[in-house]
Amino acid sequence: MNVENRVVFLDGQFPAIIFPVGRPEKGGTCAYLTEHCLLYCPAREVNIHEARALQFFKDNTADTIVEKILEDLSHYSLMHLYWWSWGDCLPELTNKVTEIMHRLSDIGILQNGYTRNPQLWKNMNFPQYSQNLRIGGHVDNPSELKVDGVHRDKVVCSPDVEVQKAEMYYNGKKIARCCGIWCDWLTRGETRSADCQECYFYKEGCFYEG
Repeated sequence: MNVENRVVFLDGQFPAIIFPVGRPEKGGTCAYLTEHCLLYCPAREVNIHEARALQFFKDNTADTIVEKILEDLSHYSLMHLYWWSWGDCLPELTNKVTEIMHRLSDIGILQNGYTRNPQLWKNMNFPQYSQNLRIGGHVDNPSELKVDGVHRDKVVCSPDVEVQKAEMYYNGKKIARCCGIWCDWLTRGETRSADCQECYFYKEGCFYEG
């Protein structure tokens, strides 16, 4: 498959949506980038293929994008999509991306990833999609894990940008330490590595059930 025609790319062995990283005014998609994160962000020249993928999302309807994602996934023979190995969901794409995620979930595509877009994260709060759609949110400080004294009931990622890993929490409990699609999953005082599909199968990591 010609890379110029893709909107889905491989991150290691997993198909992923990869958008340009960095500030939107410089061609990136990280509208909620913090100064602390920026200090350690591996920002680089905007990759032409990532920029084309972003433009495809901007120029086309949700129907067309879903069809294109399914076409790309068919070449990999893996019905699993990781959102934003690079970049994030721009505010103006929030509703469209939400619709795309929900439609892919209805079809049975396994999806996971993380976003700093607060509205997108809020839009993921639909029980009917929870089995195969897990989009976690970012907090810069573990103190933000609680809202009005109650732990957030979705997967939360607190990035340790200095070492380019992240602590993952569910209902206030630390469940994993991750770097992209690979995680050290914490259980019973043990630590072991797992990838996204393994976490989905065993209900670990992003797919932790409490």
